[in-house]
Amino acid sequence: MNLPLISNANTEKRLLAATRTGEFSQPIRLYYRISKQKTVLGALKKLRCVYYEKPLKRWRWMYEYEAKKIRFDIPYQKVPKEHRPLILGDFFFPSETEMVIDLRSFQRATEAIVFFDRRINRRVATLERVRLVNQLFDGNQPDTIEQLTPPYDHFFEHRDDIYIPDIAKMEADMDAITAQYPDDWEQRSEAFTAYLEANTPQKSPLIEELPANFYEDGIESLAIALAMRTMEAKAHWDGDESFTKMDVMDQFAAWMADELEDELEDELMELGNEASAESTVDVASEAVSEEE
Repeated sequence: MNLPLISNANTEKRLLAATRTGEFSQPIRLYYRISKQKTVLGALKKLRCVYYEKPLKRWRWMYEYEAKKIRFDIPYQKVPKEHRPLILGDFFFPSETEMVIDLRSFQRATEAIVFFDRRINRRVATLERVRLVNQLFDGNQPDTIEQLTPPYDHFFEHRDDIYIPDIAKMEADMDAITAQYPDDWEQRSEAFTAYLEANTPQKSPLIEELPANFYEDGIESLAIALAMRTMEAKAHWDGDESFTKMDVMDQFAAWMADELEDELEDELMELGNEASAESTVDVASEAVSEEE
């Protein structure tokens, strides 16, 4: 059975749900494959910002001690003392070989990936995939707090509406396109674009799974993918239901073009300043030569 998501029906007093560190609330779950649970638990026990909450049978990652250095829009020092320490994420162990971390925002997820990769050996805990909700939530809805409180099984488990892309098939199809146009980059690029447009949803699915690819691409690739989904969700929240991934990509391309233009202008200005300085030096040198 698919449990319903929070209704975002228009009301006179909608309130966009956000975390106390300033990010939009978007549930996300990190899935790890573990080989030695005892070693993983030993690493968690060494951290002062992680503790085991026995009544709830979960490990909690807190915004304190080692985690205080993480910079959110609202940093640790600006979190009201009555709300410290904040809970950043919850660990669960569905089996001896599985670990999941539930987090309330996409930024908390990317920060968690990097934070724990530095503290838990990759040979015993490997991030494989993530599942996320592509929707923003109305904080004035009566069920919001309950829905946004981990564990997130009601979002990510035991449902048949989770979009899971067939990565192996897509990679094989892309390889076939590459083989079809081995020497023609322009045609190959057009074929890639046409394929992706035909085989990926125009709108982000409400709940989807993404490969992490953290060890191959670093955190930047996943962070960009998540940021683009938040842009789309925010447009839908604002009432533009027709806003799609292509609109996000167009905005992102325009932003990149502006950034490159600004960088080029800065470089040209710097070159101009250097040329002007060199000319001044040359003129001064000539004046000295004439005096001599």
